[in-house]
Amino acid sequence: MTEMARPEDVGREGRTRPPRIAIDFADLAREVVAEVAPQQLPYLALVTAEWTKGKDPRKPSTGWSGGEVRFGGQGFSALGDVILPLLTGTAAQVLGAAGFAGLQRRRWWRRRPRPAQLVLDVDRIGEIRDACLEHGVTLGLNTAEATLLSDAVLGVLRRAADGGRG
Repeated sequence: MTEMARPEDVGREGRTRPPRIAIDFADLAREVVAEVAPQQLPYLALVTAEWTKGKDPRKPSTGWSGGEVRFGGQGFSALGDVILPLLTGTAAQVLGAAGFAGLQRRRWWRRRPRPAQLVLDVDRIGEIRDACLEHGVTLGLNTAEATLLSDAVLGVLRRAADGGRG
């Protein structure tokens, strides 16, 4: 008896999937901040701890929810507050709704949530820079700041694709 062809297998005989990278958003944020503003790593650790805990979405936020992010002397004044929204917005744009669904479903009801990861085909890394630049400007960064961050994100992802980090 012969096997019946399945729709998902049609046309895929000679095709291979492109290589992929997977990196936790918290690790990506940490590496970008270490590259751009290493003095802010302690603050980023606090922000990341709150972000990875996840919050009950039914409870209103009582924290700071506005303002601006700008350069302060040698570096960003509040990079920890903008890096995670920048990365998640960028991922949503590049991966689309289906690829981003896992990040939107924060596991706030679990004791130990799984870390949110960016899983990306290596050949799509270039798309990240443009999306990151666009979301940086949307979040209130000027063009120079958004370019600096998007270049840092691109560098971290390329190093991860080459098999090493940092």
